[in-house]
Amino acid sequence: MATGELVLFLNPDVRLYQSTLARTVEFMAQPSSADIGICGVRLEDQRGDYSTSAARFPSVWSIVRFALGLRSTEAAGLPSGVGQSDAVVEVDQVIGAYFLVRSELFRQRGFDEALLFTLKRSIFLGARLAGRRSVCLADVGAFHFGGGSSQQVKALRLFYSLRSRLQYAYKHFSAAGFVCVLSATIFVEIFSRSVLALARGSKEQLAETCVAYRMLLCWIPQWWLKDTSR
Repeated sequence: MATGELVLFLNPDVRLYQSTLARTVEFMAQPSSADIGICGVRLEDQRGDYSTSAARFPSVWSIVRFALGLRSTEAAGLPSGVGQSDAVVEVDQVIGAYFLVRSELFRQRGFDEALLFTLKRSIFLGARLAGRRSVCLADVGAFHFGGGSSQQVKALRLFYSLRSRLQYAYKHFSAAGFVCVLSATIFVEIFSRSVLALARGSKEQLAETCVAYRMLLCWIPQWWLKDTSR
């Protein structure tokens, strides 16, 4: 229904500063920004410190590494300079809490609605395929609570995140890559998450992990049979 040249996607756990929207709109209106399809900003936490604002597209190795509990897939992909200097930094994707996208690009590419928790990531892939750049304005900020839109449904959030990861891997990785992601998700990550919950003494986190994986293991056969029957 939007009729403007730009569409803003804004999570409910984001607070804009006085100049956030105006500066991003002004940036996208510059002739030098004509090839930029999506623009995000520097996200800040409750202390005013820099928070994860951009990331690379996931790879098989980054997902396996995350499943092992070694490093965040998003934090691992931060380009140098974001949040550290006044700069326009080209990125694979900005964190979807706040970003402007050109309307014609969104109408052309849109979201892949099959990938619920990687829904926004799909438009960054689409922008790249359409020859459009995605950038993060490191000198423009916004406050991001982080996870605030799904804090009350943590088990369900984890299930959707794991499910979307498998769907993403199946669609964008090779058969061998998908098998690696599937194996790491099912056989490794449930163990690493459980160990971490026990180490923290968090019965709640352990229970959430168990509930999420029960839902995932019930979903996988249904998804696989539905997909292979096409």
